[in-house]
Order: sequence, then C-alpha cells, then structure tokens
Amino acid sequence: MFIDELLHSLLETGKLSKQGGVWIFTGHSIDTIPYRMKELMKDRIQRFHSEDQKVLLYASIAKRTISHPILHRLSQMEEDVFLAAIQRLKASGLMYEEIEQMDVYYGIYHALVGEVVIEEFPIMLRRRAYRSFIKALEESGYEDTEYLAHLYDGAGPDVGPERTLDVFLKEADRAFHVYAYASAAKYYKLAYQLLQNHKADAEGGSRVPRLLKRLGEAHNMLGERNEAKRYCLEAIGAYAKNDCQMEIARLHGLLSVIYWESGHIEQSVQHLENGLAIARRQPDSLEVRYELLHRSLIFLSRLKRPKEYCDVYEEIQTVHRLIGTPQAAVQAKVAEIDYWTSCVYKDNYNPGKVERLIEDLVKSEAEDETLFRGCFLSAINFTFCGQHELSKTYSQKALETAKRIRIAEYEIRSYWIQVQADLLSGHWKQAMTKVDLSMSKARRVDVGRPLMYAHITKASVYAWMGHYVTAECCFDDMRSSVPDVPVKDGHIMDMMAPIEMMIALGTGKAEDYYASKNRIRPYFVTFPWLNLALWGEIQLAAGDRSEAMKTAEELLVGKKAENLYAWALGRRLCSKLEAACGNRKASLLYITEAANDFKLLKMPLDYGRSLLLHVGLLIDSDPDEAKQRLLECMELFEHFESEQDFMATQALMKKLGLRLPKPAAASVSRKETELSKREMEVARLVAEGLSNNEIAEALIISPRTVSTHLEKIYRRLGINSRASLVKYLMESS
Repeated sequence: MFIDELLHSLLETGKLSKQGGVWIFTGHSIDTIPYRMKELMKDRIQRFHSEDQKVLLYASIAKRTISHPILHRLSQMEEDVFLAAIQRLKASGLMYEEIEQMDVYYGIYHALVGEVVIEEFPIMLRRRAYRSFIKALEESGYEDTEYLAHLYDGAGPDVGPERTLDVFLKEADRAFHVYAYASAAKYYKLAYQLLQNHKADAEGGSRVPRLLKRLGEAHNMLGERNEAKRYCLEAIGAYAKNDCQMEIARLHGLLSVIYWESGHIEQSVQHLENGLAIARRQPDSLEVRYELLHRSLIFLSRLKRPKEYCDVYEEIQTVHRLIGTPQAAVQAKVAEIDYWTSCVYKDNYNPGKVERLIEDLVKSEAEDETLFRGCFLSAINFTFCGQHELSKTYSQKALETAKRIRIAEYEIRSYWIQVQADLLSGHWKQAMTKVDLSMSKARRVDVGRPLMYAHITKASVYAWMGHYVTAECCFDDMRSSVPDVPVKDGHIMDMMAPIEMMIALGTGKAEDYYASKNRIRPYFVTFPWLNLALWGEIQLAAGDRSEAMKTAEELLVGKKAENLYAWALGRRLCSKLEAACGNRKASLLYITEAANDFKLLKMPLDYGRSLLLHVGLLIDSDPDEAKQRLLECMELFEHFESEQDFMATQALMKKLGLRLPKPAAASVSRKETELSKREMEVARLVAEGLSNNEIAEALIISPRTVSTHLEKIYRRLGINSRASLVKYLMESS
C-alpha cells in the first residue's frame, strides 16, 4: 500500500514521469518524499477538490460501503457535480464502487485512508458530519445498533444524551452476548461516562451498578484484571446503596475469580466465602448460591481440601434438585464429572462413568460455558487414565467451544490437555504446533494462570522428549513472567510436578528433589497416576526402595481392566525395583507385562522405553533377542523422531558389542545393491550404534561425508532408516 500511495503522489506532483520509455525522478532529493504513510496520504488529500474531500469524509465515516442515495444526500451536491467527484476519487485509487442487489455502493479501498481523511477535518466539522449521517440513516428506518453506536460515538454528546445512552447500552449488551468483549467494554464505558457527565439516567441511577458490573465482567474476559477489580468493587458499593444482596454475592464470586487468576489466593477465597455467606442467607437466591457452589468446587479441588470438596459437591446435588431446571441438571452433571476427575480418592476415580456423563452432556442443550467445562474436565480424566484418543476427541470439542465464545484462556487450557494426549500417543511434533499457539495467545492475556498454562505446556513437551535443560528454561521464563507462582494452587503445582521429576531423574538430581519434599509423597490431584509413578522412580533413585514399593502397590490397587494405564506404570516401576534388588527374572516378567500394556494403550514411546528396559535385562543372558528388540526400538524411535531415546538405543547397541561378520560374496540377485567398501564400513559402524559424529571420527572423514554415504546406502538398498539398515546387514550376514 505504501508503494502504491508513493507512486500516486510522485506522479500527481510531476516528480516521477516517463520520458522516452524511461521513468525519470525529477525531485531534487529523495528527502522530498514523505517518510510516513499518513503524511503521504495527507499530502494527496490536500490536493483534492473541496467536493472530493467532502465525499471522502462521508465515505470514511461509513467505515463500510455506503449506498449511492445516502452518500449523494449527505454530500448535498447536484448529481453531476457529485458523479464527477466520484469519478475523480475512483481514478485516484482511493474509492471503489460495486453493485449489490441492483444498488450501487461506494467504499474506501483501505481503512487507513479513511482514518487519515477523518483526521484532516476539524473535530466540530467531523461531529456535524456524523450527526448528518445519523439523521439520514434513522429517517430511512435503519436499526443496526453496532453501526449506529459507531456513528453516535463520533457525533459527540450533542445528538441527545438519552438517545446516545440508549444506543450505547444496546450495542454493549449485543457485543457482550456475542463474546465481543473489547467492543462491549468500550460502549459500557462510554455509557458510564455519559451518565456521569450528563446525569442522563432517567431511571434514577439504577443503571450505574449494572454498568459497573458489566465493565468488570468484560475486562475480566479480556484478561485486564486490575480494571476488572476496580469496576467490581465500585459496583459492590453502588449495589450496597440499594441493598441488592444477590448482585453483591455475584460480584464477590466474580472477584474471587479475578483475584485467583491474579495469584492472590487468600483474597480470592475470602471473596468466595463472602459471596456464599450472603447467598445462603437469602431464601430466594438459589441460582446465585448454585453458581458460587460450582466455583467453590473448583477452588477446593485446587486447594486439595477433599472433605470440604465432598461437602460442597453434596450441597450442589441438593440445590440442583431444589432449582429443578434442565440447565441446573446439566450443571450438576458437570460437577459429577469434576468429582470423578478432581477429587481423586482412589475408590472414586472412574473414567467409565465420566465417558457416560460426557456423552449425555454433549447431547443436551448445555450452554457453551457449561459445555466447555464438561468437555475439558472429561479430556483431563481420559488423559489421566491413558485414554488419549478419547481425550483428543473431547479436548477438541472444548477448544471449538472456547473459540466460539472467544475466551483465549479457555483455548490455552484446551491446548494444554491436547498436548498431554499428543505426548502419550507419540505425536510430539503435533504438540509443538499447539505449544506455539498456546504461547502466542497467552502473551495477549494478562499475566497469571493462562501464561503459566502456556509455559507448563511447553516445558512438558521438552521434558517428555528428554530435553531437560530447555524444559528448565521454560520454567525460568515462567517465573520471570509470573514472579509469584501461586504455590497454594494445587493444580498448577501438580502440572509442574511431572516435569520437575522428569528433569530430576534425567539430570541425576533425584535425591535432591526427594530431600526438597522432605521424603513425603505429595497429594496429587492432577496427573495422579503419572505423578505417582514418577514419584516412585524418584524414591528408588534416592535409595528408598521400601517406600518405592509402597508407591508401586498404590498404582496397582485398582482393577486392571478399569485403569490399564496405572497398571502399566505400576508394573514398570515394579520391574525397576526388582532389577535394583537383583531379581532379574521377576524384573523381566514385570517389564514384559508393562510393555504389552503400553502397546494395548497405543502409547508408542512408553512401549519403546519399556522395551529398552527389557533389552538391558537381556544383554547378558540372551543377546540375540536383545538385538531384535533393539532393532524394534530403533525403528520406533526413528519414526517418532525421539532423539534422546534413539541415542539411548545406540548406547545399548554399543554395550551389546554388536559385531557383524563380513557377508559372503554377493549373490547375482544382490549385485545391484552391493555396497562399496567405504559404504560397508559406514553401515557396519551404524549397526554398532555409533552416531554420525562418532563414525566420522573413526573413519577420519567429516560428518557431512557420513551423511552423504548414508543417503547413497539408503537409496541403493531401498530403505529409509538406520534401523532398516541394521536389519538388512543382520539378514545378509
């Protein structure tokens, strides 16, 4: 656009012209060209006829296409003069015309042009133009409140405070209910200022508290916590004058969310308790009480207060029966999904029940907020028990709902659980795309819980793939962005726990981590089984075998058919314990069972990692089977591009001392694929588990030359991986 405007300006001023087929710049200096787009446009607009400028002003005010009759009427020109102005503006490239349903409409070709045009006119002249526009539209019966609100905003207060207030409120309410919170906040604020400046409230001040409340809600949805707090507190004061206890209770509930998301847990809990105390005292406030009880259920889960959690859950079920509406019944179903997901007493954790509940919920007429929470909680439940396909289904539904209601924080939460499901199913590259989306959205929201979710999501991918230093950097970034990470928020701490334990195990700091927790197992609400299994490995690495065995038994306490994931994790931990105690036979039995369970669960990386443990136990007793298992691991880790696991496989190949005899003379059928002497050397070193750099060092060639040899070998043999190459060499030997 800048180039287009620049060329128009140079041509119109004669500084650029074509002479003898060659473009000539006749300006004395390049400095004569305006360096800013707006200045460039202003120069052009100032050279137009006054008629052209007038038409441009009304077309710019329109902000969209404007019909021929309306624009002609507003210009107050004779038709020929008006059409001549239109022709000049079209030729200049600033305006265009189009036909819609037989009527002619005009438009500005770029929004920035309109902004510059409006800025060029004095404020009072602009306001008069806006008022003329309003009059023309309203006389024609025009009723689009979104468009009228834009015009009334430009017209200033002189149109009539009551009418302006009415338009602003209608547009703010419309925007709020279609989740356009930025627009809603703008018009609620304009309405509030109008009430303060002109005392235009014919309803005797009754609209002020509602306006303040709506401003608090809108700013909260936008992630603007400080603004949201201010308006909510002002609203409480305004409602107190009229003794509106139910609205005050609701506002305490909203403040509890705002303070929690800002990391002020104590203030959050206090506001929620204040709101519930008011609601419980009001016999006609069942709906408000029900709303606050649901919020309390969430907070008590995060605070890990199981007894109080269960008490509130029972109260929710009682109140929903008293209310008796379909919507209350749907919300009670979501509370039950939460109960089977967040309360985590081992005897009440039941993904089977959750699946039935969420299927019913999706079929019901649930509101979007309720539907999001149900789908999100269900996806969490399914991830916890290793059912990643179900988790992907419902986390996608949660994401779609979050996008529909335009709440970025909900989108970030959906990406977090989607990433966990991707990691379980081995799709870590898909996970990285979602990490980028999550981080991008989180940076647009105020600091707090959304940003923590995004950083934790990113750290979980790197920790899972063995990039421990990068995972630690993610946590460092999070702490610098959110200095006061709320340690009382149990969900956040539990989300961080598996990452911290993976880092501790991967960097040899398990004993330090165990000591930092005073050797006491935390009460895990989030990731109960994965966190428990990792805690068992921490105990084992720190030398506390007896406690590690208790942890393994805890993983195996339920029925295998109901939670295969917990059993697979438990059996793998048992295998490591038995190996540490020197019981090789028992260790083999456990790791074989764990590997088979992970295979049934379609968790390729966990399956491959269990196979590696299996190989470690077979190296001395059955090297031939160990070789076959290593080949399987190589193929799997290469396919999923799991670099750290692939390197671990190569290390075991070296330990195994894999040596291949030179094959006999190639048969006639193999002559076409026979390798050169140097290619065979490279291939045999690959089979021994050496990396490209190690091969280069052994053969005194560059790593790039090794890569070139491998590409030729793959092409000649019709294969595409190191694992396939090793398999080929073993078969040909």
